Amino acid sequence: MFGKDVWPRTRWDDELLAEHVRPDFQPFEHMISGRYLGEIVRLVLVEAVKSAGLFSGELPDKLNEPYALDTGTLAAMEMDGSKNFTNAIALFQSKHPLNKTPTYNDVQFVRQVSQLVSHRAAAFLATGIHALWMLRTTSEGLTPANVERLAIGCNGSVIEKYPLFRELCQSHLDELTTASGAKSKAISLEIAVESAIFGAAVAACCLET
Repeated sequence: MFGKDVWPRTRWDDELLAEHVRPDFQPFEHMISGRYLGEIVRLVLVEAVKSAGLFSGELPDKLNEPYALDTGTLAAMEMDGSKNFTNAIALFQSKHPLNKTPTYNDVQFVRQVSQLVSHRAAAFLATGIHALWMLRTTSEGLTPANVERLAIGCNGSVIEKYPLFRELCQSHLDELTTASGAKSKAISLEIAVESAIFGAAVAACCLET
């Protein structure tokens, strides 16, 4: 719910917010959630087609539609280990057909933009977690050096499945907490599979008692 005018924004972030029906609602989410990561990349690609000749200057029809570029597609393209990105090219062509098949350089550009956007999201998420951790620590009259280690249960497609996202976020957290004077691995991000179901079960048990 917080974060408006706190995080540094790019012109593509501003473009996303300009078209958003509720640009001031959950501003942090606009930079870190799966719904918006793909849209930020899409806006970059649209500009690159028009200004730098990406995809030989051809904009796929669907790519001109807001939120048409799925974050899952980007994750799959980033994970492609095939020679010359054969799988990534085929995937993009199936999702966003072009008259001329995307080149290696085209797909490499898409992958690099995706990595920059997702790596930024991981860094922002780590920063937000660290800020809350520091607030909790100081409000309890503690210091980072003597606070107990904290495990955070995580659930969601981006942090669970996007390549290197959780690892990068954890790396940033380690750096931030250590710089604050905390012990090594003061915060650990743990995957909580089906956490919503467990939460509902706990709530139901509370009602019974």
